[in-house]
Amino acid sequence: LPFEMAAPADLPKMREPGIGSAQDCRKLYLCITTAEHMVRNKNGAPFNKEQYYREPDQYEPVFQDTILPYSTVIVNCMYWDARFPKLFTQDDIHRHVMQGHDRLLGVCDITCDADGSVPTRLFTSIEHPFFVYNALTEKTSSCLDDPGVLFHAVDHLPSELPREASEHFGNCLLQFLPAMVAARAPEACGQGDTASWPAAMRGAVIAEGGQLSREYEYIQQLRSAYERSDSEEAAMAKDRGGRTSGPHSVQAPPACVTLDLGGHLFDSMFINKVCDLVESQRGRVQITNIDVGSSVGDTSRASILVMAHTQEALDKIVGMIFSAANEAKVSFRRTGADRDGASIPAEAQRSILLLGSGFVSGPVIEYLLRRPENVVTVASIQRSELENFAQLFGARCQPQFLDVLSEDAEMAALREDLVKRSDVIVSLVPATMHVGMAKLAIKHKTHMVTASYVSEQMQSLDKDARDAGVLIINEVGLDPGIDHLGAMKMIHHATSSPGCRVLKFSSLCGGLPAPEAAGSSPLGYKFSWSPKGVLLASRNSAKWMQDGKLCEVPGSELFASGKPMTLNNALAFDVLPNRDSTAFAELYGMPEVPTFFRGTLRYRGYCERMIAVARLGLLELGPVEQLLPLKEKSPTRRQWFAQLLGCVADDDTMLDAAMSERLGSGSDAEVGKEFIGWLGLLSDEALPQALAENPIDVTTALLNRAEMLYQPGERDMVAMYHELVVERSDGAIERHTATLIEYAEPHGVTAMAKTVGITAAIAAQLVLDNPAPFGVGVQRPLTKVWYEPMLRILE
Repeated sequence: LPFEMAAPADLPKMREPGIGSAQDCRKLYLCITTAEHMVRNKNGAPFNKEQYYREPDQYEPVFQDTILPYSTVIVNCMYWDARFPKLFTQDDIHRHVMQGHDRLLGVCDITCDADGSVPTRLFTSIEHPFFVYNALTEKTSSCLDDPGVLFHAVDHLPSELPREASEHFGNCLLQFLPAMVAARAPEACGQGDTASWPAAMRGAVIAEGGQLSREYEYIQQLRSAYERSDSEEAAMAKDRGGRTSGPHSVQAPPACVTLDLGGHLFDSMFINKVCDLVESQRGRVQITNIDVGSSVGDTSRASILVMAHTQEALDKIVGMIFSAANEAKVSFRRTGADRDGASIPAEAQRSILLLGSGFVSGPVIEYLLRRPENVVTVASIQRSELENFAQLFGARCQPQFLDVLSEDAEMAALREDLVKRSDVIVSLVPATMHVGMAKLAIKHKTHMVTASYVSEQMQSLDKDARDAGVLIINEVGLDPGIDHLGAMKMIHHATSSPGCRVLKFSSLCGGLPAPEAAGSSPLGYKFSWSPKGVLLASRNSAKWMQDGKLCEVPGSELFASGKPMTLNNALAFDVLPNRDSTAFAELYGMPEVPTFFRGTLRYRGYCERMIAVARLGLLELGPVEQLLPLKEKSPTRRQWFAQLLGCVADDDTMLDAAMSERLGSGSDAEVGKEFIGWLGLLSDEALPQALAENPIDVTTALLNRAEMLYQPGERDMVAMYHELVVERSDGAIERHTATLIEYAEPHGVTAMAKTVGITAAIAAQLVLDNPAPFGVGVQRPLTKVWYEPMLRILE
């Protein structure tokens, strides 16, 4: 659904006249609150997160007065225990109802604490997931028609799986059941028949013969680290100056930090080493989140809460873990670390050279600076943008004026020096500028990342890059980029069984306005880059394979070849063929596939309007001969258009007949004529400042109007859809699909910049962490070694 983000401080304004009224009911307003919006310091001091988690009794709740009165639905996802203030109580609901502030319709309590942070009175179930609480009578009801607030509090909801997921897991498990049933029960760890089981099952054995298996011995270490003896508690209390534990015997340690770790954490026993290090310093460790890789070769990620009795002890523990992580090639990030990276030793810092300072650069910088050891040098000719980035991201974002094309000796020396000092280059400049920097990367043995298609000039550098041991990974954006990653994973997975044959593959992608922002443009499209660039791209011819036949469409008929489709039963699109699809069939390893299609998505109605633009000659590059007499004149739009069509401007019938001759008859032709009128070509207004003899320049100027540009607060959207049809060895037909819909945040980073930038940044970070698995040379992300880690991180 269309939505708009609202800051907690803006919620009272939502009740003012004109906001939240009928015309605003087209969208939802989403407000995300954190601890600083829920409580305040009793002494009036500013909110301090570390102090709040350490001494929650020093804070009192404000959520019930600052957020609750303005909320229609509350989704409670936070961890809570009795040391912390409640969000709101049943008395708060009753008070607001009596005061006429009864906006609250529903509460989804994922935490499911009985009368905990929210007044959940009953636990619900999968079969009966709701109850209604009436704040006036203080009674609950299972009848959803009764008055009150709807509560949803299923305490085992995370264990609920869709039926098809359960069936799929069962089918996968069936092949292992015979070996499991026939196995002897082990009397001791490693003495049973489990050693002969397939690796997938052997790795799932947590305990046997009454003991933890070797791979899971860390569980006992975690338990030991968490459950301290009374003597250790007393020692910690003494170091704290006699401070005792808080309510309910749950100690809030004076010093704690969350660390994010990534790599081979469990098979390398690294997590065990972390526990040993923490224990050796009389600290505590608790794993708060784990994302385990799906196979032996995959990496895992874990968030751990490290606690110590003093800040000095904590810093020592963190330093030891950091050193161990570097030695084990495990990624390390201290959550909430100083953005200037002052705590990271100089020898541990990694240098990234980012070329370009456009919209995509922001998400790249933001992602790379999540790692405290990274320092990003942003090089561009746009001084104002460089200054903005430096102010936004701090000292670890270093601006550098650089012209990548300049032949000036001083500038050339600067380019060399920047490349030489960098661990990796991320190039976001136009594709034609990559090759020169790639040559420098090869010269100085620096790896390079781009989001652009591999050009012939770039491909020609492959041998030099291999000889130098340099990796140049390209096409790691959205399209190309995420489309490659998703397509190759889908194709490899679906064809892994012997005898499978691909019958059809299609990949569709489009950058569009979000639905609520598309209505102001009759094309359902808005320009985020050069309008002329969009028009020039629409002149490209296209070809693809359809049922074993090669289909080709000239650029002049591109829009006529568009086909309708509906995505997610909600989004109505036109699908246009995207250049030469057959080249990608070769890259994807399917040169003989009967149907292979790559397409561009536009909202329904785009094609029927742009057909008129193309057929009326408005995309011609020029100069057009019959328009040359107007070159030195100042014609009106109508006069110019009539001259283009070869008719008289002041004869409406003749002008309409000239359009009909090119457009034909029917509803599509009438829609096309209406769009020509919307462009203003039938008016007596002055022709825009453009080269009158070049129709595409005039059309560009006519489209450069407010309705075709993103306005403040309007969101863009990225839509991507893959479809794969395979025939299995037994003749069965399977259809696999994958869909991506990504929206921007109002007044935030665009969806296009986010999907391109974060994808490129992920590739760069993977190369920084360990380039060895990826090999060298000029590459695209078409292999498992690329798509598995990148998709997992993107998701």
